[in-house]
Amino acid sequence: MKKCILLFIFILVTPFVYAQTGALNFYINFDNGDSMVRYHWSGDSTTISDAGWVYIDTSNYPGNKWQIGKPQKTVFNSAYSVPNAIVTDTLLPCAANDTSAFILKIPKAAWLGLNSFNFRYKLDVDTGDKAIIEASLDSGAHWYALSDINSLFTYSPSTIDPGAATTTWQDISLYPHHFGGMDWYNGLLYIRFTLMTGGSTTPRDGWMIDDFQMGYEGEGVADIRKNSMVQISPIPAVSVIDVSYTGRIHTLSVINIYGQTVSTTNCNDEHVKLDVSALPSGPYLLRVNNTSSRQFIKQ
Repeated sequence: MKKCILLFIFILVTPFVYAQTGALNFYINFDNGDSMVRYHWSGDSTTISDAGWVYIDTSNYPGNKWQIGKPQKTVFNSAYSVPNAIVTDTLLPCAANDTSAFILKIPKAAWLGLNSFNFRYKLDVDTGDKAIIEASLDSGAHWYALSDINSLFTYSPSTIDPGAATTTWQDISLYPHHFGGMDWYNGLLYIRFTLMTGGSTTPRDGWMIDDFQMGYEGEGVADIRKNSMVQISPIPAVSVIDVSYTGRIHTLSVINIYGQTVSTTNCNDEHVKLDVSALPSGPYLLRVNNTSSRQFIKQ
C-alpha cells in the first residue's frame, strides 16, 4: 500500500464561516499556463497576470520538479479545472531521493483579514515519500510545524488520513481561529509545498495541486462594500477613475492589498479624476478624507 506523511502546517487568522460570500476572493487555477490570479469582490471581478503569487524554488532546489501545465501522466492525466495544474513534473514520474518545493505567497489581511484557504490535490507516492505543507509569517525566516500551530485552525474534512496516498481529488479547506500576539495583518503569508521522495524506484506520479482559493472578510466590511458616500467608475479601471463624494474631497489615499498606502492626492472638490495608470494590476482600496472607503480593481 502506498503511503506518505502529509503534514498540514498553516498559520491562518480571524473567524470564518465557510461558503459565505467574502468581501474579497482570490482564485488561482493555472489555466492560462501561469499563476494568473482572478479577483472577485462584491460583484467586481477581473483576471490579471500576477506570477509572483507562486514561486517555484529553483535556488534551493536546482532540480525542482514542480511545473505548471497540463498533466499527462499515468495517474495524473487531468487537472481539476482543465487544462492546467501545478504538478511534480507534468510528464515524467517522480525521481528517487529528490526534494522539490514551491511557495504560495498570499496577503495576510488584504484590509479585511484572511478567513479561508482552500485547494484540491492528488497524491501518488510510495513508502518513504513525504508531502509536507508549512507556513511562514515572516517571509520565510521561520517555518512552522503542525505541532506549533494546530490550535490555530480547523480544517475540513476533519478525518484526513495523513499517512495515505490518494489518487482521487481531495478538497481541503482551512478555517482560521482568532489568535493574537503575532503580526498577522501585514505583509504576506508564505505557504510552502514540499515533496521529498525516498529511494523507491517504483513509478509514481507524485503530487498535483489545483484551484487555490483565498477568502477575506472582517469588521467594517459592510462600510467598505456598501459605502454609498463614495462612487468610483469605471471598475475595473485602466488609467483614470472618476471619484464622486457626497461632500468635498480633501484627500484621496490608495491602499494596496498589503495595507500599504501607495499614493495620496490632495484636492478640494466633490468630483475628482484620479490617475491610476502607474499602479500595478490588482485590487485596491480608495480612502476619501481618511473616513470613507471604496474598493476598485486596476487592470
